[in-house]
Amino acid sequence: MNKKYTHILFDLDQTLWDFKANAKQVIKRLFDELNLEKLCSASFEDFIGAYKSINKVLWEEYRAGIIGKKSLNDDRFINTLKMFINDIEAERIGKEMANKYIKYNPENITLFEGVEDILSYLSEKYQLCIISNGFSEIQLPKLKNSGLDKYFTEVILSEDVGCLKPDKRFFNYTIEKTGASKEKCLVVGDDPESDIFGATNAGIESVWFKQPYHNGHDNPEPTFVIKSLAELKDIL
Repeated sequence: MNKKYTHILFDLDQTLWDFKANAKQVIKRLFDELNLEKLCSASFEDFIGAYKSINKVLWEEYRAGIIGKKSLNDDRFINTLKMFINDIEAERIGKEMANKYIKYNPENITLFEGVEDILSYLSEKYQLCIISNGFSEIQLPKLKNSGLDKYFTEVILSEDVGCLKPDKRFFNYTIEKTGASKEKCLVVGDDPESDIFGATNAGIESVWFKQPYHNGHDNPEPTFVIKSLAELKDIL
């Protein structure tokens, strides 16, 4: 046990819960259920490629406060469909997809390798908390359905805080909510900006869960870098 820390603050998506794998499974389910291959005259790979590009832009706009939650949820599907079908049909089907995505997404429980083992190990030694920019109607069921909720004493979501990571206010709120001190907290996350830069900017040490698609980034100044969650045992 590393006695320097009392609280470990975990990001959820793409740190514990395999967001990329789970999201792809949900979108494939919707693609098949709504017969989009025939309707859009497109393969699933073409469709999800378009979706990823549009979703990325909309998330950047959401983080910047340009659009709200509903626009993000609906428009990522509507705008993708508009690339393949007429606008009226895209609006109708896109809203249906958005509603079903929120319902189906938490049902997928693919986790990164070693998640249960490391959380079981750490929860006996530290207070564990979730810090996420995700939405409560998705994140809370994810934790419950995957069985991860039992490891965490606090789940802190950006929509409850009123701002998103990497905003310093998010991390200050987390410190106040958990009753910890910044010096005794450690953030664990995959996102170089939201998690690592955010933690550093707030004066909190961090572990960057660096994954294969991270080819370098200007922002991260992590205290530690890992390539698998099991490596946390060497730190903690």
